[in-house]
Amino acid sequence: MGESIPKMNRFRKQMTKQSVRTATVIKEEAKHSQFLIGSHTKVRLRKVLALAGRLDLAETTLLTPSIHKIHADRLTERYLRKWRSVRAACHNTDQARARFRFLTLLDCIEVPDPAVAIRTIVAFKEALSAAAQDSVGIWLLGAVEVEVVSLGMMRENRKLITTDAGEMRKLDVCEQLLARLPKRDRHLRSYLLIHCHGIVSAVSEHRFHQFENRLQSVKRWAKVPRGIELKRLSGQFGGKKKSMEANLKDIARYITKGGNDWVGNRSYLRYKLSFDGRDASDEATWVQENWRNNELLRQEHKEEGIEDALSLNHHEVACLADVIDRMMGLTRNKIGYLVS
Repeated sequence: MGESIPKMNRFRKQMTKQSVRTATVIKEEAKHSQFLIGSHTKVRLRKVLALAGRLDLAETTLLTPSIHKIHADRLTERYLRKWRSVRAACHNTDQARARFRFLTLLDCIEVPDPAVAIRTIVAFKEALSAAAQDSVGIWLLGAVEVEVVSLGMMRENRKLITTDAGEMRKLDVCEQLLARLPKRDRHLRSYLLIHCHGIVSAVSEHRFHQFENRLQSVKRWAKVPRGIELKRLSGQFGGKKKSMEANLKDIARYITKGGNDWVGNRSYLRYKLSFDGRDASDEATWVQENWRNNELLRQEHKEEGIEDALSLNHHEVACLADVIDRMMGLTRNKIGYLVS
């Protein structure tokens, strides 16, 4: 009996170690797993943050729909105030519209490390603010965005594209940005694409050109093909007229979304493989878009669930939430992501 007690203790210790190892393997596996088609963004977010031990972020960042709405509404109001003041100073709506541009500025690709990313974001904001301040007659209000990108998936997507070379522009740009990283960091599963969208206002075309030239004087921005864009706001959408107010509201919602993909005025924690339009319709994408309409797929989803090939994995979502939280926290009023 006396000899069996030590044996029992050793057995318990071995079982405990085995349980810890098993739990660790399961946890690591979960970090890199993807979500099922049809699962809601809010549910995905809470599951990820619970696994990462960061449930404190579940209701505080731009990834949460209710928080996003608050920030989008506030930014919309700031844009509308600027529009009303410019409109009052112009003879007509067309003249006022001509004084606005939509800015897209690509900064870099960064490793998916929140501490590294936030340092890069702070430097990006400072450089962009300085460029605006150095430019005469420029009003700028934009948002820094962080998007999780997978070059591996974009490379696979390239093989499926046979007609539209424009869909590959995002991959070409990301490849150039990736080349700036040390060689040891060029083979990761995913990266953070750090960029900025915003509204720029000026009294003349000449001022816009001066501002664009100032942006191009920064080598890290000038060397990216089409990495700097100042576009007029469209007066139409889907063949119908679109008011400036509607334009500004949509822009405010879009640039404060926090998440990756944006469809039907909703943010999704999914990869976006191209800058414009929908991604290539390979078999995985077809399954994702048609499972509700196909009886066999619907049954499979009901019984087992179909993995969303374009969903961010748990680790990527947790990283994105952490970066956005740190970025928001750069100012006391939680709008540290804005550049003005």
